[in-house]
Amino acid sequence: MEFDLNKTPPSSQTLAEHRKTYTLQMNTLDVKKKRIKQFSFGFSILALLMFFLLSYFDIVYLIDILGLGMLALTALSPFMVAGAVAYYNVYHIDKPRYELDLYMLHHTELEPSEHPDECVQFLQWCKHDETLKHYQHQLAELDRKPTMYEYILAKRWFEKAEELGKTTAS
Repeated sequence: MEFDLNKTPPSSQTLAEHRKTYTLQMNTLDVKKKRIKQFSFGFSILALLMFFLLSYFDIVYLIDILGLGMLALTALSPFMVAGAVAYYNVYHIDKPRYELDLYMLHHTELEPSEHPDECVQFLQWCKHDETLKHYQHQLAELDRKPTMYEYILAKRWFEKAEELGKTTAS
C-alpha cells in the first residue's frame, strides 16, 4: 500500500484488508519458524546419537568401514545442517517477519491515548501547511485517524516545506 499526501488517503476498509493480509503472512512465518525449531531439535538429537556412535566405536574400525571421507562427512554434517537452518531462519523468516512487524507498526492508527505528542504535532503541522491541512480534511471525510506512517510522511513533508520556507508562521 502506498501513501501520498497529494492524493486521497486509503479508507479504513482498505487498511483493515491489508492488516488482515499481513497478519496471515506473519502467522505463516510463525508456523514455519516453529517447524524449523522442531526440525533443529530433532536433528540435534540425531547429531548427539552420531557423536555417541563415533565415540563408542574405535576410529580405525570406523575408517575401515566407512572410509575417511564418509567419516568426515558424518562428523561434520550436523554443523553443515545447523548452518543451513540458521541461514534459512535469518533470511527467510526473521527478516520478513521484522519487515511485517514494521509494516504493522506503521499502519496502526495514531490513538490520542497512546501517542498524545504525535497527535498534537500532526495537528500543528496541519495548521501551518495547506497540503497537510487538505490531507487532514480528507482523513476526516473518510472518518479515520492518521496512521503512524502518515505521521512520518507529514513530518518529512513539513520539515522539507520548512526548509523551503513554504509554511505559514504562527
